[in-house]
Amino acid sequence: MLPGSSLQEKKFECVCSKYGFGRPHPVSRSTWYQHLQEAGSEEERQKIRLHKEGNPSPMRELSPPHDPTPRGPSPPRSPSPPRGPSPPHSPSPHRGPSPPHDPTPHGPSPPHSPSPHRSPSPPRGSSPPRGPSPPRSPSPPRSPSPPRGPSPPRGPSPPREPSPPRDIGFERRKRPDIDLEFVLSLWRASLMDLLARLCEDALARLCNPPQAPIDIDHPGVRHSISMYLALEHASQDAYNHIRRSTMQNFAGAEGVDKLLSFHAVENLISQYTGVEAIEHDMCSQSCLAFTGPFTELENCPMCGTLRWDQAKLHASNGRIKVASQKFATIPLGPQLQALYRHPDSARDMHYLHE
Repeated sequence: MLPGSSLQEKKFECVCSKYGFGRPHPVSRSTWYQHLQEAGSEEERQKIRLHKEGNPSPMRELSPPHDPTPRGPSPPRSPSPPRGPSPPHSPSPHRGPSPPHDPTPHGPSPPHSPSPHRSPSPPRGSSPPRGPSPPRSPSPPRSPSPPRGPSPPRGPSPPREPSPPRDIGFERRKRPDIDLEFVLSLWRASLMDLLARLCEDALARLCNPPQAPIDIDHPGVRHSISMYLALEHASQDAYNHIRRSTMQNFAGAEGVDKLLSFHAVENLISQYTGVEAIEHDMCSQSCLAFTGPFTELENCPMCGTLRWDQAKLHASNGRIKVASQKFATIPLGPQLQALYRHPDSARDMHYLHE
């Protein structure tokens, strides 16, 4: 063993990125393990281990870092000479046989005398020295990349070509045949026409507007209006039952004798607000209303849907004909007349005039 080989055998090559920037550099064994623990990722640790496994021999000498000579292939190592069988040991004349279980380590035995026909075997415990591997030149340092300049401004994108119009076909309903009779019925329309469907009281108020305001301050009247509004989505029988129960249980209460019936309270609310609905039968598919020339039709002239409610028609064997859907029209005239009946609302109607 050479005098300096003990120092050289303690050197290892490390390719960590933290201290050597990925290039091989000599470190001691403890430093190599320290760099392995301080590796930034598992891939870097694997790289350090693979480099060590690929270079199991301790590092000898590194060439100067500025040598740009390309790394050549390593020459094959010369195989070790085969060991021949050792000759039997001859007992020493001055040394007795050693005990079989003596744990004390013995020094190296003296070399045996070579046999005349066999080459002398090397001493035990040491392998023949291997030739030094050629030093590896480090990879040249990477030149820093030039700084990137500002990217040029992007120009305006070219306008997109308009897509061709899609050919979408819609199924149009057949237009009903409207003859001169329909135009003449619109021209002859009046308040006295039966098609208007206004009740007689509403028609009389529309022709002769009342001037006095309606008094609803009576307790019985106000209670009737409150019940009507509370039972908006209930039936008429529900209103009448509650009215009858109130009159029986509160017979001596104030205003209980003035509780109005369903039709009476409905008529009072219509007079007070001026809301009068005119209803016409219409197609359940919202095609048209059965009025004018279509008043006597049983089916819709556009889609062919039956005008009447089929469930009620079949239940009564065709005797009861109720429209499946109705269209309500609320005229504006009775509402304006109701506003002019009260002094406060009449004054509010002249906000633009004042």
